[in-house]
Amino acid sequence: MMKLLCACVATVFSTLALAGHEIGDGGDPVIVMFSSAHKNASAIMTEVDLEKAFAEGNLSKDVYDWLAPKRHKMIQDIESQTLVWNGDAAEQSTCARTNIPNLSETTVRLSLKHCRILLQSPFGSESLAIITMIHEATHKNGLTNGQQGPDGQSPDEIFADKIANETYKSWIFQKERMKPFFGNLNERSFDFGERIHFGMAKVSDDEPLSQSEELVIWGGCNLQILPNRAECSQSLNDGAIYRYDRMDPRKGTWTSVNPDQSPSGRHQHSIVTTVIQDSSSSQKVKGFIVYGGCSIENGICKNSAKSGGFYNMTSQTWQSLPESNQRRHSHSASMGEQSMYIFGGIDSETGKILAHGEVLTMTSHKPNINSDAAPDIDFKWEAFNPPFSFKPRYNHFSTWTGSGLIVFGGCGSKVLGRCSEPLMDGFIWKPKSKDNEESWHYISADTNLTPRDSMAVTWTGKDLIAWGGIAGSTVFYDGSRLSISGKSHEDQWSSLPRLLPPDEKGRFEHLASWDGSRQRVLYWGGRTKRDHENKSFASTLLALDLTNTLDLKWKTIQLDAVPQPSIYGQLLPTFDKLIVFGGFNSNQTFTNRGYVFFP
Repeated sequence: MMKLLCACVATVFSTLALAGHEIGDGGDPVIVMFSSAHKNASAIMTEVDLEKAFAEGNLSKDVYDWLAPKRHKMIQDIESQTLVWNGDAAEQSTCARTNIPNLSETTVRLSLKHCRILLQSPFGSESLAIITMIHEATHKNGLTNGQQGPDGQSPDEIFADKIANETYKSWIFQKERMKPFFGNLNERSFDFGERIHFGMAKVSDDEPLSQSEELVIWGGCNLQILPNRAECSQSLNDGAIYRYDRMDPRKGTWTSVNPDQSPSGRHQHSIVTTVIQDSSSSQKVKGFIVYGGCSIENGICKNSAKSGGFYNMTSQTWQSLPESNQRRHSHSASMGEQSMYIFGGIDSETGKILAHGEVLTMTSHKPNINSDAAPDIDFKWEAFNPPFSFKPRYNHFSTWTGSGLIVFGGCGSKVLGRCSEPLMDGFIWKPKSKDNEESWHYISADTNLTPRDSMAVTWTGKDLIAWGGIAGSTVFYDGSRLSISGKSHEDQWSSLPRLLPPDEKGRFEHLASWDGSRQRVLYWGGRTKRDHENKSFASTLLALDLTNTLDLKWKTIQLDAVPQPSIYGQLLPTFDKLIVFGGFNSNQTFTNRGYVFFP
């Protein structure tokens, strides 16, 4: 049974027959993805050089010892798998299930509902389908113990995840002849000024098997350097799109965002990307949404916005959004299935910090289905509020899990521009859908963790991980992991290890990302001390290894070269790579360059 949520390198594969039916480009993209993954999982198991992978450190010893004598049997078992899409049977709560007690059974039962949720999660990709096929084959080779361990998942399930992930990652390394590296994104041929507090997001792709991806950067503010500080001088309303090769983001091209009828200049806004499916035809509209934010007046954030815009990347045109019920900046924004979820933030006009949210739903239709014109898009706002006492907050973490919204942390008040009330609680809200009733789940704070500002929060698909941060002059190197049970009184926080690698320190204002392909959290940049000279910057890529959930370990990832350590940049997790753009470095200069880490 497959429970994995991870991020891995994507590869383009061909389509094949499934259960006696030919699935072509017009089929459901989830079925297309899994049918091609079925074929290519066998090829990957055949091609991967296990000895080389073990020698290079991409296969751990326990995986190598288990897999080496079973490789040929695994290939046979994958090839003999019969994929059956069994609908949304109530007894199947995961994407894939193998009938473990009957080891002569070759059927892998797949739930379209749960596989779609898996692939639409923040870390979903077609590589997950390949990993699922490898994972299910391990159950035919001895990993059959379904008894749950202390963290809620059986040791055999955890090990099956590890085998599938490491095998796929090893194949990718060998196929692309890549080793851990740092590199620059391609240069732009047009002017794009230095900025901070900009929005950046990976553009959703309406072609699941596409070999390329795009990132968009829009808005932000120019800065001026003053004695002992830097402040925004002008809010910006321009942007750029970078289309790159999934296998190597160093190969890409930049284009500017059309400025005609764009939203007004702003920073501390949000950007989400979406593909809107037309309800009356097969057409899809790909683009990004800019919402909220504030403009600069005398170095101060003023005029929080209710407004925003949708940029159609096909037609390269802007469409204004209807105004929301509440103006806000420094809020969170997460994209669900054709809905954007906004929560919290600050209304600069009243100074009020907010404790409620709004949902922007999107529908697309063609007035004339025979026309070649792009579909019309309708937007509608609807407010939502937690049904329990919940403190207002800004600069908090949020993400869409595939079925619900997580909000966690943030700041409840500020004095002289700094957070004076760090918050350590949150919630999970699952909106009502055709399959589920609405539910709310309060996330209580870890009483063993000192409240702190500027910590990094990450969602692994199962656990919430908070690490680092600052309170006063104390920079923390501790953190916690929350395994979410679904019932508030059963949430279990556990402390992260405090023993860091040599020369590593705690951090704040750092960037974090979940690398599901190797089951680890990656941390880049940030500061190790609050000083007026802005010299105490972290210059290493730090990893928290969650492969063995009972023995978490820290590691510094060695790269041939790294950029100047920075703060105020943006990080984009893209499969098992990280793209970092912009920032303010220890030389007290700003950059408008992008970098990619392949760790």
